[in-house]
Amino acid sequence: MADPDPEERAFESTRMSLAEHLVELRKRLFRGVLALIVAFFVGWAYYEPLSEILLSPLRATTSFIDSAQVKRYEEVLAADPTIPRTRYFRTSDAEDKRLWAEFTIEQRPIVTGIGEGFFFSMRVSLAFALAAGGPVLLYQLWQFIAAGLYPRERRLVLSYFPISVLLFASGVVFGAMYLLPFCMQQLALAFPTEMVGAQFTLEEYWSFFATLSLALGAVFQLPVIMHALVHVDLVSRQAFARYRGHFVLFTLVFGGIITPPDPYSQFLVAVPMILLYEVGLLAAWPLTRRREREARQREREQDAR
Repeated sequence: MADPDPEERAFESTRMSLAEHLVELRKRLFRGVLALIVAFFVGWAYYEPLSEILLSPLRATTSFIDSAQVKRYEEVLAADPTIPRTRYFRTSDAEDKRLWAEFTIEQRPIVTGIGEGFFFSMRVSLAFALAAGGPVLLYQLWQFIAAGLYPRERRLVLSYFPISVLLFASGVVFGAMYLLPFCMQQLALAFPTEMVGAQFTLEEYWSFFATLSLALGAVFQLPVIMHALVHVDLVSRQAFARYRGHFVLFTLVFGGIITPPDPYSQFLVAVPMILLYEVGLLAAWPLTRRREREARQREREQDAR
């Protein structure tokens, strides 16, 4: 009797009946969901400092806009000395940079409903739960799925997963810390504050924050997706390189969709996407070279026969 395939022997210790699979899945899900619940209550207990972190891009934006407004009105007064300083500033003292309230932006976001602050706290706690407890849930699901994969398949997943998580976190940080404040600055300064008072609502800010952050987190997966497609031979590296120009056009359109209608924000999204595309091409290059060498080796062996 022939020996079983080595990869088949890998399943001998993990073979289970349907009932055993369901019990194992329930155990894994229970542990993962429990981690999410515990992380949620930890986030709820510390939602104030967590909210400070999430609101820091807004505070940075309002501080930048106020500084820009001070500079602007200083230039207006310097250009026309007949305008009294107290038209824009609270005192006539040149060292006093405090503007009247109608020329500034409130640093604190406002709420327009009774429960809006409460639901924001819930969202903050949920975001912390996903960030802190989500990896535990993913690990538990991986432990369940890995038992049914061949060793080479497990190695393939484990080679992509850490890089994917790191890229997603980098995209979220880039979107929250850089793209979001820049977009908000462009939007807030698009119209003179002496004509229109600017205030940010908590609901609108959270929506803007979550949309841009998650969108950039997904965009930063591009190198991993490109390498995976080349690895499974669905798309060749040559095809990605051939359509580089089309992708550049796509990034400009995509950047114009998810950002305010100004070219600076558009390029702030498009440029990282183009760089990530090039990183994906570089990452797929060794794989393509190895396959080309293997193909040439097979041709030589066939010729030798």
